[in-house]
Amino acid sequence: MVVLLFLFLNWYIEPTKPSDKKDLVLALAQILGGTALLSGVYFTWRTLQVNREGQITERFTRAIDQLGKVEDGQKLFEIRVGGIYALERIARESEEDYWPIMEVLTAYVRQNARWEAAESGERTEDTAADKKIDDNSSRRAAPTEVHTPDPDVQAIMNVIGRRTLSYNHGEPEPLDLHGTNLRNVDLTGANLAGANLSGANLTGARLWVANFSEADLQSAGLVGANLEKANLSRAHLWGANFSNAYLSGADLSRSNLQSASLFGANLSGGDFTFGPDQTFKERTSGANLSGADLSAADLRSANFDEADLWQTRLLGADLRDAYVTQEQLEGAYGNMYTKLPIHLNLTVPAHWS
Repeated sequence: MVVLLFLFLNWYIEPTKPSDKKDLVLALAQILGGTALLSGVYFTWRTLQVNREGQITERFTRAIDQLGKVEDGQKLFEIRVGGIYALERIARESEEDYWPIMEVLTAYVRQNARWEAAESGERTEDTAADKKIDDNSSRRAAPTEVHTPDPDVQAIMNVIGRRTLSYNHGEPEPLDLHGTNLRNVDLTGANLAGANLSGANLTGARLWVANFSEADLQSAGLVGANLEKANLSRAHLWGANFSNAYLSGADLSRSNLQSASLFGANLSGGDFTFGPDQTFKERTSGANLSGADLSAADLRSANFDEADLWQTRLLGADLRDAYVTQEQLEGAYGNMYTKLPIHLNLTVPAHWS
């Protein structure tokens, strides 16, 4: 190869003087030296890449092994949690491993925290419901034990909630957490945009300022959950149970709450603004509440501009200072206990009586 290069340069330049031939040899030596240097840099870089990939693979394998750690038939939570946070670090360092790790973590939650209401006899609408006391017993019923997620499940939800990506914004598919039991989970400020939580049990969950935009929460149980200032814009909430949930300041713009239950929920608050240039009126425009149950709900100062309230139940709801039209009331159901905003001079629909 070197000989051919020398012959080519000699033919192309045609040196006639001894000094020209000397310059030709020096130029050839410089070319060869530069090529050798570049080759060395490339092979060094490639070696480092291979070593890094090998280290990541080894760390990934070790973390997966920790994730399934069992001793005497009992889960070793401290080791499992360590493996979960090791996977989170790998996901941040390796773009190629990010999505497989998310799939592993969500599959772990679906497997280890399945919501089987029919088998357990538990209902999503139960919170800390009072137990009936036997007439023959003077003793007070023991308080209901508060169920919280296992440490490994909570750790995974912490990792998922800290993500900066979401579906259609860096992730190829929605996170699959459907049918999971996340009762009383702490997801304060978590990012679950676009996630699939259909049929999940989030009873009593702490979801303050959480992001559920475009998430699928159809038929999910959110009884007594704290969703203060949560982002539920464009979320699929058909048939979800928000009974006694706290939704003050929540963004429900263009969300689908058809046939959902918001019985006794708190949707109060005059200022639902997240920014100085975005009003609650802009965000709630077009929300679908047809067939939803807002009986006994606190809706003071809520804005239902352009919302669909067809066959919505407003029995005993508090709509004082809310923005609602006569046409919307005519399509909804209320009763003598429904409190209407006085400043709008609305009349009680005839069919409410």
